[in-house]
Amino acid sequence: MKLLLNKNQFVYNVALYQVGYEKCGPHHSFGPILRDFYVLHFIVSGEGYIEQDNKVTKLKKGDLFLVPVNELVRYYSNPDDPYEYYWVGFFGVSVAEILKEVGFLVNRNLVIQSEDKFEELLLLFKKLSSYSDERSLKENLYMLGLFYQIVGALVPTGIEFDLDVGQQSALNLAVSYIEFNYSIDITMETLENVCHMHRSNLYRLFKKYYGISPSEYINEYRMDRSLYLLKNSDYSIKKIASMVGYPNTSFFCKIFKKKYHKTPSEARKLL
Repeated sequence: MKLLLNKNQFVYNVALYQVGYEKCGPHHSFGPILRDFYVLHFIVSGEGYIEQDNKVTKLKKGDLFLVPVNELVRYYSNPDDPYEYYWVGFFGVSVAEILKEVGFLVNRNLVIQSEDKFEELLLLFKKLSSYSDERSLKENLYMLGLFYQIVGALVPTGIEFDLDVGQQSALNLAVSYIEFNYSIDITMETLENVCHMHRSNLYRLFKKYYGISPSEYINEYRMDRSLYLLKNSDYSIKKIASMVGYPNTSFFCKIFKKKYHKTPSEARKLL
């Protein structure tokens, strides 16, 4: 088994957390468990199964299967023909929309077949998993490029994003500002000044591209980061609430439970 953790947590619109490879044994099983990041698997041989909502889907060579954020999913190998796969873990508020563009998450779908692109994907995953734990900024950016190539290979023919250069620039500025400053109060007036765009146009841009408003994007990102801190730190709930922009701990816990149906303390035990 090979597992490479990203020790350099740079802030990207999409950020890689880990990459890996495993040739599983006949009794390999994982979960159910809550993840605070997405994990995409690419099966290169053998068979297995994934369980979601009491539904079992068979997995085979050439399939990609996704473990989504904050959902209980279990996956395991076929004892008679255990699978072998590469995987990549990643996070970022925008990734859900990207994944939907290639067919994941739509109607809760977690599996995509890609036999016609097997060799292309195999090469990309091999390159991605070849990097060591100690990586430079250049290598991290190259890995991110490989990840985008993997996702790009899955986009159905004819699907294109229809933002012009100015809109994409404004959206990137807004997202970058939010992801660097989520721990402080962010107003629409601030985003207007950062993006040089009226709030009504910025609102329509977020709704068009992400399906949510700027304020909802901010809250989603804060929730993502709170899950990361719950899993990867010993900070108190009060401290984490403050770190992700909620000085009122009770309000943070209320928002958290509304989204995840668990209190922060309960979620920490499952992460």
